[in-house]
Amino acid sequence: MKYTPFIISTLFFSLFLAFTPAQAADPELAIRDASYGAGFVSQSESDPVVIEAGTTKLIRIKFKNTGTKAWLNEGRNYISAYTMEPRERSSVFYGHGAGWKSPKQIGRMTGTVQPGEIGELGVFLHAPLEVGTYKEEFYLSAENWSWVDGGYFFLEVNVVPAKTTKAPEVLKETNVSDKTIEKNETTITTATSTYEAKRIGLSKKSVEAVGGEQIKVIAIYQNTGASAWNGYNLVAGSQVALASVGTGVTFADGQWKDIDTILAVVDPVVAGDIVRQTFYFRAPRTQGDYTFTAGLAVDGTSLDQFDIDVHVTENAPLNYVAPTFDGSMPVLSESETPRLDAEPRIRVGITTEGSSLQFVSFEDDYTVFNGDMEVGVLPKTKIGIMTYAGGVYSFKGGEIDFRSNNPPRLEPVNTPHAVFTLLNLSRPMSWVGSGDFNKYRGALEYRKGTKDDVLYAVNDLLLDDYVKGISETGRGDQLEFVKANLTAARTYAYISRGKYPFFDVLASTYDQLYLGYNVEVHNPQVPQAAEASRGRMVTYNGEVVITPYFGNSGGYTKSWKSVWGGSEKPWLQPVKATYDLRDGKWQFGHGVGMSQRDANIRAKEEGVDYIALLKYYYTGVDVVFMYE
Repeated sequence: MKYTPFIISTLFFSLFLAFTPAQAADPELAIRDASYGAGFVSQSESDPVVIEAGTTKLIRIKFKNTGTKAWLNEGRNYISAYTMEPRERSSVFYGHGAGWKSPKQIGRMTGTVQPGEIGELGVFLHAPLEVGTYKEEFYLSAENWSWVDGGYFFLEVNVVPAKTTKAPEVLKETNVSDKTIEKNETTITTATSTYEAKRIGLSKKSVEAVGGEQIKVIAIYQNTGASAWNGYNLVAGSQVALASVGTGVTFADGQWKDIDTILAVVDPVVAGDIVRQTFYFRAPRTQGDYTFTAGLAVDGTSLDQFDIDVHVTENAPLNYVAPTFDGSMPVLSESETPRLDAEPRIRVGITTEGSSLQFVSFEDDYTVFNGDMEVGVLPKTKIGIMTYAGGVYSFKGGEIDFRSNNPPRLEPVNTPHAVFTLLNLSRPMSWVGSGDFNKYRGALEYRKGTKDDVLYAVNDLLLDDYVKGISETGRGDQLEFVKANLTAARTYAYISRGKYPFFDVLASTYDQLYLGYNVEVHNPQVPQAAEASRGRMVTYNGEVVITPYFGNSGGYTKSWKSVWGGSEKPWLQPVKATYDLRDGKWQFGHGVGMSQRDANIRAKEEGVDYIALLKYYYTGVDVVFMYE
């Protein structure tokens, strides 16, 4: 992503912390933007945090936003943190991917935290197997922009030996009255022709937790039959989501034997003996109400089943990954597993007329920058006027008035999807719809070209917001074709990043006809198709590749080399365009890649989906999931 030379590594929404200023000095870091400030408020467990080796614990942390700029969890400058002392080291508490973006990165702030408000973060500490005392140090940052003043924090962790789950703890009847175990009002006895069991205690009947949080349970059973158990299993039953939160619910913890077996004990349990077993499960990742079901099985026979009501109070951290098990748990295919950590942004060059540009947003306030320096906020409905003359830019709007050699930039305060209007820009496209097509999502810069005298409105926005504004399909086109065309367009835009000195693609058909927000209004099928294909791109041999397309062929598409020379691109080879050939069409366009007309008719007459269309026109490719 191309923003500024000052790049800060990401973290994830959760963070560790313990804040005792007398014990450690803050790292010496340059605070680029003083509008970002933080003050520690609290953490859910005081230092030292005690955790068993190999297990995971969630620590909730609160910070107050003491700066003047809102903390965001998306967009260009979202709040995160990463390891310190030494900077960007790999943490020993990284494990299973839960709550971590990488071994060096832990988390993105959830929600928007306005100045003066308190934000809560959480981190899943996965303890190493080596017992001892550890100190983990971190620092908050505004992604791609600045450290957060006062954002240093650390966490002291005491890793203690883990309690074994392989062998049962055999108890005498008189030792069962553990105050931490709630005895069942009605004990459950299950008899079979061979085995009998009675559940004496269960430590939890209900629980509240954050999505992905590890939950500890103790279950106590007695062998009430005449036969010894030759070992036993605790198994997960059919899981139920009570709040219609969708499918794919999993309670699996990384310590489970497989997706169905929580633990397997091989030691015999003679008649009359009592076993006490500790196990863990994880709260589902999505907020809602669930029922966790599990039970005891001996020699493949179920002897007991119990339910624990689970109320998930908030979604898991954005990068939480539920544990998977080879051959036991469905694993996302390559085409469904995001390759990128976040949605990319794209910078679009829109040519303007004259030497001024009038900006207004009716959806959001916009922060105004003089180059990289924040100078104030332009309230929504207020007009900002930008001009360029004699090498000097000027901005005037609201209470902001400045002249500078640096180009002005405006960023939405609350949502990266906010819409703004360029009042004196007109781009009429009658075949698309009425209006000036002068509304766009995201951020704006006003800049003079470095290789020409053109003044550009540079629209800096999230990639799929850009895709929703591409107008290269018609309102009557087949949805699967539109999805294929937008996937090719998304791929083309992604591969074009850095193509020009200060933007990535032109808003004209020289690259792709991008008309912005009004395309969503005039042709709702475009945003529908963009959402349905969100994050998908075309790859060849694992690499994202260029994906040109054109109007229609004379019956066959052309190779890259035959049109533009250079070396062959094996995914851009001639293929038969059946419907162009059938209807006797002449070529319209360069002829390389996908024929839009042929693909649209193929989708209608053959009923093929967008992935099949892409694989037909682009030889030997895959369509992969690049970002959520």
